[in-house]
Amino acid sequence: MSPFRFTLLLWILAGCSTPSLVESPKLNISGVAAVQINGASLNPQAFSAEAEFLFPEEMQAVRRALLRSEIARLEGTRLQIEIPPEEIQRTLEQTVQDLESNLGGRDHFEAWCQSRWGCSRAGFEVSLRQRLADNLLYQRVMRAGSFQDGSWVVLAVSARSFEEAEDFGERLQLGADPREWGVPVQKEVLQSYCVEPIAGELDSAEAGDVIGPFRLEGDSNWFLFRILESRAKTEYLPPRDVLRQDLTDLPPGPIEARSWWEEMLRRYTASESPSAILKPTRSFGVF
Repeated sequence: MSPFRFTLLLWILAGCSTPSLVESPKLNISGVAAVQINGASLNPQAFSAEAEFLFPEEMQAVRRALLRSEIARLEGTRLQIEIPPEEIQRTLEQTVQDLESNLGGRDHFEAWCQSRWGCSRAGFEVSLRQRLADNLLYQRVMRAGSFQDGSWVVLAVSARSFEEAEDFGERLQLGADPREWGVPVQKEVLQSYCVEPIAGELDSAEAGDVIGPFRLEGDSNWFLFRILESRAKTEYLPPRDVLRQDLTDLPPGPIEARSWWEEMLRRYTASESPSAILKPTRSFGVF
């Protein structure tokens, strides 16, 4: 497995989670409750406030992972999408095999589970299975939404400056192949609800058109897109195998994921804020 895939796998382990934030506010506090004084357990809200103060960036990632998981669950219900147990099992087996290979074999993997996660291999696999299931559902509902609402398949080209982006745009208009330029290029799916200002130019785009350059809020690079294919919205979602193959051929890209996230926040009136740090609670209490 390549270093990129291994890094992506570790990101999934850290970023995917399953608690329900909308219908079930209960928290998994087994780890927090293990910290006790005079018979009282550590309060999860106090833990959250302290973590927000010490690790603000990491806690932002945790909040978004929790929110993303719940939104994906709600979208899965709306679109009637479920991940078959056998697909989750295959993904788990492949992921464990990749981890073992990168960590030097089964024995090293066992030791890693104990030292890194504080649990046995079996316990780690139970947790890993759920997080992989979350991630599979997240990817499936994100791509399903693009089929349902309409989308475009594009060749995305990244530029370091506006001047470089303008030069790339002129060359793209002349039919040049950006994959020969030695710059970041990838195929990506852009939804009808793509982030602005991209969405405004997608409405009338046709195959062969070049649009951009764009720079999204918070980004330093500029992007241009050559439209490869326009996909009309569909009343019915494609079969499960077709959707899975589409994700294999066109893995979710950063702009697709960002657009889906912002659309879902609007659709479900969802929000996130480090409010726990503003309202500290007692550190210990009986649950």
